[in-house]
Amino acid sequence: MDAVEVELPETPSYDVELIAEERLHTVPSPRRLDRRITIGEPIVRPLTPEGADTHTDWAASSATASPESDFYLLSFVCTFRPAPDPRDAAPFVHAVVGVELESPGAGPECRPIAWSISPREQRSGGTSRQTKVAMTAKLGIIEPTFERTSDATAESFGVVGMGELHSDPEWRFRPVNGRPLVGDERISMVVRTPAGQLAQATLQVSATVRQRRMGLVPYRAELPKQVRQVSLR
Repeated sequence: MDAVEVELPETPSYDVELIAEERLHTVPSPRRLDRRITIGEPIVRPLTPEGADTHTDWAASSATASPESDFYLLSFVCTFRPAPDPRDAAPFVHAVVGVELESPGAGPECRPIAWSISPREQRSGGTSRQTKVAMTAKLGIIEPTFERTSDATAESFGVVGMGELHSDPEWRFRPVNGRPLVGDERISMVVRTPAGQLAQATLQVSATVRQRRMGLVPYRAELPKQVRQVSLR
């Protein structure tokens, strides 16, 4: 099936503050971690048959022509960074990026869903900044296309995406081949909503870090407002 490439513009990135989860009988140290994860401001594009007539980034199809549904492309970049202090490596053991899709005021039967997600499968290999996504004309599959860079942070890690056709997709990351979880990953999805219905996406991030004295410490992210909640319209 033919695929159409969508060019994605560069957007501002924002630091995510990681806050240690409280645990019984211990006090995590440090309590907060800064400059370890950044999130690019999400990109939202409506996918419509009319847009295919004037833009080269989408092909009209029976899926987008459905009068019962609207479709949107939602995409953002998540960057995992090494510890700023080389004396305390504090590597990521794993991380989770989730997206909660909802329509405020609508019933559960009207919730938007992730019609297609990317990435899906676990992989390893050099990562690089991704500036495009390719989508089939029927919205069945979206896959990132890569543009190689000389970014020194490019490393190897694994990722598993899950939650397609549900309202709460998520991506789980882990280091592989003995190399740290460091680098960029573009997360993309096609969201289906009931036609004409307002919808929003709420981003959630968590991570577990191996501290030298405290062992494995779970953290939750406090996201800045620019990336925490995104309106789909």
